[in-house]
Amino acid sequence: MALTNNGGQWKLFKKLFYLLAFSALFLLLCGLLSSSLLGRLFYPLHYEAEIRAAAAANRVDPLLVAAVIYTESSFKPGAESPRGARGLMQLMPETANWVAGQAGYPAYAPEMLYEPRCNIELGTWYLADLLETFSGDLVIALAAYNGGRGEVSRWLENEIWDGTAANLEQVPFAETRHFVRRVLKTYQRYTELYR
Repeated sequence: MALTNNGGQWKLFKKLFYLLAFSALFLLLCGLLSSSLLGRLFYPLHYEAEIRAAAAANRVDPLLVAAVIYTESSFKPGAESPRGARGLMQLMPETANWVAGQAGYPAYAPEMLYEPRCNIELGTWYLADLLETFSGDLVIALAAYNGGRGEVSRWLENEIWDGTAANLEQVPFAETRHFVRRVLKTYQRYTELYR
């Protein structure tokens, strides 16, 4: 009888030990996940000097630029979309050509979109131009960055979309809805980690 009781106590002790060990491990993991060190591992800030320089030149928050890059290419300079958007900020060659002309970019060629500095400079100029066009409205500017300036203007004029993040479901392009949500979420995360 005493042996059975000791066996039951031992099982109870083991269960308590495992429960405490699991709880401690869980709390440790939660602490690590919320730490900025681990957060920066999941949300890196590569090409920081290039981002900061382009952002300063165009009066745009560098963390917003980083959020766009993270969302568009995960910091892969050789990224290319199925539609032909290139580089870190996923610029279409036609758009980049227009931006290069507007921004007075010297000797632009489409292959330069794979060069981080060039892509960041052109992409940041374009983002700044969209923010200016849409009176600083971040949600609308991001939608235009992905869906096109003309499309977004048409959605707003025809009251297809009211221009708010709360009503992104009104945006006809699923890719644009997804892009805006991801950039906003990533921008918030970058702000928490790097501000």
